[in-house]
Amino acid sequence: MYEMIDRGTTVATSRRRPARRVAMTVLAAATALLTNACGVPTASSSGGDSPTSGSQTAEAPTPTGLAVSATSTAEAVTTTPVSASASATAIVDPASSGTAYIALSNGTLVSLDLATEVLGDPIPIGHTPAALAVTPDGRTAYVADADTGGVTVVDLSTGSVEAQIPLPTAGATLTAIAISPDGSTAYAAVGQTSASTGTVIPIALATGSVGTPLLVGPQPVGIAITPDGQTAYVADNGATEITPIDLANDIVGSPIQLGTWPTAVAVSPTGGEAYALGAGVNDTLTPIKLSTDPAEDQVGSPISAGSGVPQAVALTPDGTSAFVADTDDALQIALPAGTTLWSTGNAAYNAVAISPGGTLAVVTYDSSVMSQSGLTVVDVGTDRSLGSSALDADPVAVAFATSSGTS
Repeated sequence: MYEMIDRGTTVATSRRRPARRVAMTVLAAATALLTNACGVPTASSSGGDSPTSGSQTAEAPTPTGLAVSATSTAEAVTTTPVSASASATAIVDPASSGTAYIALSNGTLVSLDLATEVLGDPIPIGHTPAALAVTPDGRTAYVADADTGGVTVVDLSTGSVEAQIPLPTAGATLTAIAISPDGSTAYAAVGQTSASTGTVIPIALATGSVGTPLLVGPQPVGIAITPDGQTAYVADNGATEITPIDLANDIVGSPIQLGTWPTAVAVSPTGGEAYALGAGVNDTLTPIKLSTDPAEDQVGSPISAGSGVPQAVALTPDGTSAFVADTDDALQIALPAGTTLWSTGNAAYNAVAISPGGTLAVVTYDSSVMSQSGLTVVDVGTDRSLGSSALDADPVAVAFATSSGTS
């Protein structure tokens, strides 16, 4: 059963960034919370079975075990909070196979094989994880640590911590991490709480050596890298802008003005578009038409995206839809039309990632609204919730070895 559960190699981060200009609003106490005996949200969905059938709305996620095929609906069974290995009770669509990795606030990293639905034993990583990235070959995870200001290297084949990489982060906070498509370099975003600039720090993964920090805006909260590995786009919540970085030459370009306070950014698998998730008068997903010269990038009209404080965004591999997580709800949005294909509410959603095959999305929520943290699995093709599972600690980030989105 599901006990638990970006083309680029960047991933979604999910830690609530403490330095955001946008206030973390208190979710309305009047929200109707449907809970089961475990105190985890209860979900339902309605509507047709295809993306063209209109919006599919689920009230809140229900912890279930899943017996699913590519088009089936979920069968509810009893689940328990994730804490150790679990045997499978069903096989999902083989095209969805891949391993999801989830960093939890209790200092552990947990894996889930989507093909067999087998949960791995928690890997102790210590401290307080802030962001997570996995190398393209799936062998190593890099966890940005909010307490130590460094990066923890986890050997996923052995399930053990391999090294700690210290970073020059005195007086600052690690907020995001992304890995280049060729797997050679990681880029860690560092936000300054009392300075006019933040930094992006390159890390050579073969040696663990740290490069010269690149100066960006004061509160970088997300990084997305183009599929060719040439450009990184950094979301700066301390200003209404996205900053491009020429990675081949380590040159920071002129910021791209958005008009909203970005909290996350994703680049399409084709490299033709980027989408900045942000907050202004309303939460929006702003499309940016990319060119070979970032100075020629063009900002499009914002798309409505959720009602809470925006947290994370991931794009499907075909680039036709985006999944958005915020503190009120989670949505699947058709691109470029902006139509809502699927949504669910009544929980504080904080991270999202999409399986390598593009058939399943995983959105996580913490316990700030519900009495239990957990995750919801969504069938991308039918825009339906397949079920949810409880987690034994708040999720901080979710990632796949091959990623389709980033925060």
